[in-house]
Amino acid sequence: MGNKFLELNGNRGMKRIVLIIMSVLLAQNILGQEFSSFYIDFMLRPEQQGSKVKFPLRVGESTIRNSRSYKPFLLTNPNDFMIVCSDSLSHSVSTNESWTALYSYHTKQLIKQQFIKSGKQWKLSQYKTEPYSTMYQKEFVDFLAQFSINKEFQINHTIFPLPVTRPNPKEKKKLLLPRDWEHLSFAKIYPQIVFLHPDRDANNRKIYIYQMGRLTQVFNFIRINKQWYLIEKYEK
Repeated sequence: MGNKFLELNGNRGMKRIVLIIMSVLLAQNILGQEFSSFYIDFMLRPEQQGSKVKFPLRVGESTIRNSRSYKPFLLTNPNDFMIVCSDSLSHSVSTNESWTALYSYHTKQLIKQQFIKSGKQWKLSQYKTEPYSTMYQKEFVDFLAQFSINKEFQINHTIFPLPVTRPNPKEKKKLLLPRDWEHLSFAKIYPQIVFLHPDRDANNRKIYIYQMGRLTQVFNFIRINKQWYLIEKYEK
């Protein structure tokens, strides 16, 4: 009887633990999806940004007191831009606070933004300009610039055969060989990089390509022995 009682309580306890874990994972997933969707909309609709800012807004050592003094953030090319993070977009945010970073290859300017969630709404709470030399993602940014301009470097930092996953599940995964390769000019086509969680340390990066406001491609990179390699491509 005692053993059955312990077993029963043990099963109940395990079920509670599983339910708690599932609840936490679900909450993280929802937060992530909410933030990534919010942020993309925030950047694509600059005319509405003022209503999504917490005033007074901290800007470095100063403040912006109201929406009349606020200048919206603008994407260099809103029709073609890329987002970089170390995980899927739906798992990039798991708290009510998130940092992002905007980096421009042309100006070498780095702007970090902090967003907080108040109730059910995300709002920009502060932003600041920092030197590029202090950027946590500098290694990957420099790699991507070299990857974009040097064809031989790109081939040597792509693991072949490269699997390409198509949106139609009935289509077989395509495997690309070096002879099939078309050069990728990330830094030229997308001169501005948006980072989600720019200070997160990880040995992988995913590049999400948006065209006309729609996700079209995902590129998966991993770091092996301090070198970055493209290992997979997804077509949406």
